[in-house]
Amino acid sequence: MKLDELNPNSYASALSSFLYDERSYKWIANPIEGTGLFTSVDEMRVRHVPRETQPGSGEYKIYDYYEVSTLQGFLKTDFYGALSAGFIIRQCEYCGRYFLLKNARHTKYCDRRFPGSNATCATLGYRMRGVKEAAGDDPRAASLRRLLMRLDKDLTKKAITYAEMERVIAKAKDLYHDAAIGSGVSFEDFEEQLQSENIYALCGIERRSKPRGRPKKVTPDDE
Repeated sequence: MKLDELNPNSYASALSSFLYDERSYKWIANPIEGTGLFTSVDEMRVRHVPRETQPGSGEYKIYDYYEVSTLQGFLKTDFYGALSAGFIIRQCEYCGRYFLLKNARHTKYCDRRFPGSNATCATLGYRMRGVKEAAGDDPRAASLRRLLMRLDKDLTKKAITYAEMERVIAKAKDLYHDAAIGSGVSFEDFEEQLQSENIYALCGIERRSKPRGRPKKVTPDDE
C-alpha cells in the first residue's frame, strides 16, 4: 500500500486501509492448526513487570512481556509498538538493509557499518551523493563515481583495506580537481588515470585477490 508521506500517521492510515479492506481476509490470516481454517485474531498474553534497570541502580521501569503463539503475531506486535513510539521503517539506499528512524525523515542511509568497512553507510552514502551533486553532468564526475563503486566492491571483497581506500579516494579527488580547472588533461587521459590498476599503482597499493578455482591436485611427480 503506497504511503502518502513517510511518517507514523501515514503508516497507520495505510495499515487501516489494508486491514479493513473487504479483501483483507485473504491478506491477514493466521492458520488454526489442525482445522484448515484461518483467523485474523492474534492470541497473546501480556504481562507488565516492574524491574530495576540495572542491579543496584535504584531506577525502575515497567517492562512489557508478550507471549504469542505465531510468528506473525510477534512481528505485528513489534511493528505496531515501533509505530506507536513514533518510529518509521526505511530501507538504506546504500546497503539495502532496513532500519528505524525517528525525527529524521529525510535520512536515506543507516548508521551501521557497511560490511567490510570501518565506515558507516551514512558516511559512504553522503560522500557518493556529494560527488554527484557537486559535479552534475560532468563526464569526469561519472568516472569518479565509477571508481568509488569499484572501491566499495574491492573493500567488501577485502582486496584493499579501508585506509587504502581513503588514500585512493584522496588521490582521485586531486586528479579530478586538476582536470576540472583546465590543466589540459583530456577526458580520455583522466579516465585512464582512474582505472583501478593505474590509480592503485599511483598510490603504491597492491590489490589482493583470492585464488580462483579448486586447489591444484598434487601428484607424486610434483612431490
